[in-house]
Amino acid sequence: MGRLNRIASALFLIVLALAFAIDFFLYLNRELIAGVSYLREPLLVALVISSIPLWNRSRFVVNKDVFIKLKGLYFGVALIYGAYLLSFGGLAFRALFTLSSAILLAGMLLILRDLVFFKRRKTSSRNFNFLLIFLGLEVVLANLNGNGYSEGVNSQPLKFAHEFVLYILIVLMVLNALRNSWINYLNKRQKIHCLWMGAPLLVGAILFQVEIAQNSFLKEYSISLAALIDKAGLFLAIYLGMSFLSLILHLPTAGIFDRKIREIESLHDLSRTLSSVFDSKKIAPVITSKAAAIIRPDALWLTLAPPGPGDLKVVSAENLDEAEIKHLQLHAANGVNNWILDNKSSLLINEAAKDPRCKDFLGSAKKLGSLLAVPLISQNRVLGVLYSGKADPFAYDEDERELLQAFANQAAIALENARMFEELLVKERLEQELKIAQDAQRKLLPKVMPNVAGFQIDAICITANEVGGDYYDFFKLNDNRLAITVGDVSGKGAKAAFYMAELKGIIESVAGMYSSPKDIVVHINKTLYGNLEPQFFISLIYAVLDVKKKELTLARAGHCPLLYYAKKKNTAQFVEPTGLGLGLEYGEKFDGILCEQTIQLACGDVLVFYTDGLVEARSAEQKEFDAERLREFVANHSSLNASDLKEALVKEVSDFIGREKAHDDLTCVVIKAT
Repeated sequence: MGRLNRIASALFLIVLALAFAIDFFLYLNRELIAGVSYLREPLLVALVISSIPLWNRSRFVVNKDVFIKLKGLYFGVALIYGAYLLSFGGLAFRALFTLSSAILLAGMLLILRDLVFFKRRKTSSRNFNFLLIFLGLEVVLANLNGNGYSEGVNSQPLKFAHEFVLYILIVLMVLNALRNSWINYLNKRQKIHCLWMGAPLLVGAILFQVEIAQNSFLKEYSISLAALIDKAGLFLAIYLGMSFLSLILHLPTAGIFDRKIREIESLHDLSRTLSSVFDSKKIAPVITSKAAAIIRPDALWLTLAPPGPGDLKVVSAENLDEAEIKHLQLHAANGVNNWILDNKSSLLINEAAKDPRCKDFLGSAKKLGSLLAVPLISQNRVLGVLYSGKADPFAYDEDERELLQAFANQAAIALENARMFEELLVKERLEQELKIAQDAQRKLLPKVMPNVAGFQIDAICITANEVGGDYYDFFKLNDNRLAITVGDVSGKGAKAAFYMAELKGIIESVAGMYSSPKDIVVHINKTLYGNLEPQFFISLIYAVLDVKKKELTLARAGHCPLLYYAKKKNTAQFVEPTGLGLGLEYGEKFDGILCEQTIQLACGDVLVFYTDGLVEARSAEQKEFDAERLREFVANHSSLNASDLKEALVKEVSDFIGREKAHDDLTCVVIKAT
């Protein structure tokens, strides 16, 4: 693209040189070639207009930087003055100056157009286009009046039209010169720089308009180009003059604009920084440092509420020593703090010494004349308060209150996000730990059902949460005897699972030591008693199945009764020997209440061990599945094998619950004599 621009520039300069040579010849021989001389004026204007595409590719027009465009105007004015010095060299140089000045001013009009269009409105393009139209009319009318076209006819209408167009053109110049909004977006340093740049540029434009543009040799060469140079130079002077005046008027408020820019940048920086920080402890120093950078206080500190109940605590501060921070901690429940907690709005105190709410803030080491306090609010809850203090009274205004509140709003969002993120991490970590516990608990349950001649056995354990306190197991005591145990730790969750694992270990260690289920349960109670927390106990049913005799002996420590279906009698009944839960009593009282019971089994008989999560399962109407429904279901489905009966029972309970979440663990063991 750069190479093409250079080639186009070179071609234009060649064409310009040829055109100038031809035109200069015509200029010198106007009387000799009278018919052609009348075509010079429009051809010269067309030559100037043809330079516009070349100017549109120049860096002064392409680049949107204001300072580049001002340098372009400098460049154009400097070239015009340089060419003017050469014009003293003779007629040819004067002619060349006229043509080159018109071309340079055409380029400067494009630069001025970009300045006018900065932050354009709908009227900007319209007004500038009207300016160009009336500038063209001015050139045409000046040519008609200057070349004597009005001789022999009434010239008054033509002169009136010329004056009218000139008046409208000047009005349009002023309207377009008022479009200098680019000044509003310069900071103080840039405004001063533009002022120093603009002063000599304005002087140069005025001198050009007064001294050079009115020179008679311009009209001698071309009336059209002279009119174009005169009016384009006038617009340049008017625009630079209005811009220079606007710059002077904007200087007193330049500092305010700079502060607003810093505030916006600081808010953006704060938002960007806080969005990448998810540690609430790291967010607090960021908030205070960013706020102090823009507010520039004598003291600034942030107080936050603890996760639970308690007073606000200073978590970060700027321009405060340890003694002052300690003093603030001791007076956390001050009047300003209480006012903000009650009203949930910011507070501006410009005479802190006279306000009783401020008396407890800082000790004598830090005197405050003004205080600004804004709350950090999330979901209508005050997370904390951001304080900013200055030594002088009336040091804050409403803009600073709004700014600090904007900081606090951003900070509240960041703090809430950080806390939610931390809670999410804790939740994920807990879920991971529970998953590990669930896997460990699953490994404690039997992986395969025992294979016992003459009996079908199947079992299932469904926890209400990730882990639970239900337990079942089988132990082969010898070739003819199988121990069956089902337990339920009170409560749910990780602690219940821990006690369940402890129970399994105890049973495994004592199962082979005693032949009587009662003796084993007594031993288990002695081991557990004192090791369980007061709010926990364990219900247990321990039974021994004699395969050879087809006989079941059981002891029940406060557990759900055994459901026994006798095929010959076609009856289902609950076997419920007395007993207390493990860990509730110790010694003779527990031993005295605990009893054993033996059941003689026959082919087709069914035994169902279960936990209370089965019979206490609740429907959407909060009705329990209950023991009677269980008894009837087993009696009606006793013809099924053990596995099918277990599956049918679980489905029956699941259908009964529906979409309701199970509130307790569910365990059942089904044994059928064959």
